[in-house]
Amino acid sequence: EHFEVDGTHYLAVANYFDDVAYSVQSTIYELREGRFEATFQQIGTHGATDWEHFEVNGTHYLAAANHYNDSTYNTRSTVYKLRQEGLFEVFQQFDTHGAHDFEHFVINNTHYLAVANQYNNVTYSIQSTIYKLQDGRFEVFQQIGTQGAHDVKHFEIDGTHYLAVANYNNDVTHNIQSTVYVLRQG
Repeated sequence: EHFEVDGTHYLAVANYFDDVAYSVQSTIYELREGRFEATFQQIGTHGATDWEHFEVNGTHYLAAANHYNDSTYNTRSTVYKLRQEGLFEVFQQFDTHGAHDFEHFVINNTHYLAVANQYNNVTYSIQSTIYKLQDGRFEVFQQIGTQGAHDVKHFEIDGTHYLAVANYNNDVTHNIQSTVYVLRQG
């Protein structure tokens, strides 16, 4: 995930597995002299599959989708907040189930964070969660039925907001439909 803070470019790399374990260090690189070789920060992750950068009122955040922690897909995924001192620290954690992707979006000045949950050690037919930022914390806004959710993407067309979920598996086959949800206001 590429992002920029005060003119400096960063690249957050989600590390999934190191040939021994899923609980590994994921790295945030800083662009120096045209190359992303300088390590800015390392953060412990668990089978990380995605980083999502977003900004709220000038504060930068990174959400790490943790997929597997060496023993279970029922893990905690974490949102990190960039401190004024310059490093990311834990802001909030969520119970997730084989989390595969995060998507941040804004509707009417309200911030949302959706997580694509893929598997819970038993089934791919599980709920993925949309969180809403309220009073400085993300709270559950809505849960949506998914089938091994692999990716989630928000988009807007002519003022209508959509959330597309790429489904991966329904416990029987990989040949399944993905779903597009539309936000109904009122």
